[in-house]
Amino acid sequence: MPKAKIGLNETEQKILVRAAEILSDENHWTNGTFGNWQWLDQEPKVCASGAVRRATIEVLGIRKSWWKAMDDQHSLQVQRALTQQAIYAIHGKRSIPWVNDQLGYQAVKNLFCKAIKAEVDETTE
Repeated sequence: MPKAKIGLNETEQKILVRAAEILSDENHWTNGTFGNWQWLDQEPKVCASGAVRRATIEVLGIRKSWWKAMDDQHSLQVQRALTQQAIYAIHGKRSIPWVNDQLGYQAVKNLFCKAIKAEVDETTE
């Protein structure tokens, strides 16, 4: 099966990588909720979508507005890329929250790894 192209721009690549870094420690991951976004000065536990949103806040320098990050075009593009590249290929028509909440932490880590690898492979072709 041919690999789907992600086509993230430089900012979106930074968001994807930062989100993966946020979730590199299982102690920073959660399920069933986006996470505790009210205390962004601390290291809250976040789900996969929450990690993308937190990374968007950090990369774009949004003034700690969780809601602005939810609708940011870069955040939405990274979430679309994760969905198209990794989730559909592995699990069919599923969503990021489904993988996060039903399959758990290791599946989330694999999701980000596959998306980052696909992006790297695309930029080196």
